[in-house]
Amino acid sequence: MNSYTPKIYRAHEKGICVNAPASKSITNRAFLLAALSSKTVRLTGGALGEDTRAFAECLQALGIRIDEEENAFTVYGCGGDIPVKNAALNVRSAGTAARFLTVALAFCGGDYTLDSSEQMRKRPMKELLDLLRGAGVSVTCLREQDCFPFRLRSQGFQADYVTVNTDKSSQFASALLLSAGVRKKPLTVALTGARTQGSYLGITLNMLKAFHIPFQKKITRSPCSPRKIRLRNTRSSRTFRARVIFTLYPFCAAKRLRLRACGKTACREICSSSNC
Repeated sequence: MNSYTPKIYRAHEKGICVNAPASKSITNRAFLLAALSSKTVRLTGGALGEDTRAFAECLQALGIRIDEEENAFTVYGCGGDIPVKNAALNVRSAGTAARFLTVALAFCGGDYTLDSSEQMRKRPMKELLDLLRGAGVSVTCLREQDCFPFRLRSQGFQADYVTVNTDKSSQFASALLLSAGVRKKPLTVALTGARTQGSYLGITLNMLKAFHIPFQKKITRSPCSPRKIRLRNTRSSRTFRARVIFTLYPFCAAKRLRLRACGKTACREICSSSNC
């Protein structure tokens, strides 16, 4: 167990500034995009907790070079062509690694065995694995059906149009959006459910912008039955469920990305400092 010694400041001292590291949600997205890019990307200010460490170690096992410094990482992108095509990976208890890496490997192609901690083995992956199977990816579960561990064999993501229900998990949608840029042709992802414009999807979209990944977003709305109705005088309202459609295109990457920890929105947490 790690031990920490807090620093105590006197009451009269002023100008104290504490910079918290960026969230693992942002850092892991940045790691994946940097690894899939065709450039060398420097990430600064990122966190390296247990989940992020598991994610980084899986990327390194796939042949992605990651140089670690104090509060910074340099990731040498593979251009969507993962060097190691046959590997056994363990995502431990990292939910983002479990979803993001599974989809990335399906897009890039290869023969992989993925395992996890006992805790993660209890979390079903059915919706995501069924989506991959429908796109021509072979997934063979080695213990419980639709759970870790499983063997994934892929020659690339074959579908051009997929639908994801965000009520199940918005991470499935983010995984597709993050990896779609490695394809040579566009992929259309239609999001349904109540979380089509949730905060985590917002982080994903901001990361795509930071890495200069082109995409188009289209929102269509259809009325649905509200769970609660509040009546007001002389006013009426309708409840809508948004259907969001993204079309992703092949991408290039920013050369440098600074991850910021503080801000009211995810947009303020991500800052890119170079152009394609």
